[in-house]
Amino acid sequence: MVFRLRLIFYIQRDPITLLPYRVLRHKLGDEQEKDKVIYEETDNTFHLSLGNSRTMSYIEIQVFSTTSSETLLIPSDKPLSKPKSFQKRQKGHLYWIEDDGDRFLVQTNLDAKNFKIMQVPKGGVFKE
Repeated sequence: MVFRLRLIFYIQRDPITLLPYRVLRHKLGDEQEKDKVIYEETDNTFHLSLGNSRTMSYIEIQVFSTTSSETLLIPSDKPLSKPKSFQKRQKGHLYWIEDDGDRFLVQTNLDAKNFKIMQVPKGGVFKE
């Protein structure tokens, strides 16, 4: 769960498989039926996790399988924003990001059999 202002972001599990598949946003004081789906994963080979970036500047939705990953970001100061992908998921591409203030540190297997560390300036492009 992630708290922002009077909002709570949380993960919902599939009632049958128990796999995490949705991220929802709840406004404190509202009925649960009014919760908004922020992200829904339709591929059951992928899992979701939810957290804050190290600097607390972003709400991070991590989507990952054994062979591919994707991180979606919501600016913490704009929690009603639509999540934006740091790098769209690609088959065989695994990556993890760390918010380091004015840049992101990226651990990736892109062109690296045993992974490498890259840095990407905020607002920069990881890979076209």
